[in-house]
Amino acid sequence: MEPNDLYAFLRDPKLLELIELNKTTDDFLDVVKLNENQNSEILAWCMNPNEGHAQGDAVIKDFLEAAYTAGESCTWDNKKFFSKWTPGRIRTSSFGAAFVTRELAVKVSNGEKMVASTYFLLTH
Repeated sequence: MEPNDLYAFLRDPKLLELIELNKTTDDFLDVVKLNENQNSEILAWCMNPNEGHAQGDAVIKDFLEAAYTAGESCTWDNKKFFSKWTPGRIRTSSFGAAFVTRELAVKVSNGEKMVASTYFLLTH
């Protein structure tokens, strides 16, 4: 099997639909209305593979695969990232050591402070 065959299989819409059908819950965000901080807390909780949601790193993998598919036509920095993080590598990697933090402040070159609401760090 060639790598392109594996990638095509992992991105096959029928496989992705089957994976989605096997998920047992509806989207709870359609049911509850949260403020910005609560959304960030929920996102951080979902992205943390060591939380009690019993999803492990599946949420991170789903997120990365969706970003890979959405970014196929992009020419920005994510293209470099996803040239190395292909669907095959994402599916076969463990993100159990990833961690999530909120409200990270970074000073940029002009002295202003930039704040990222929620992000996660991948360690591999």
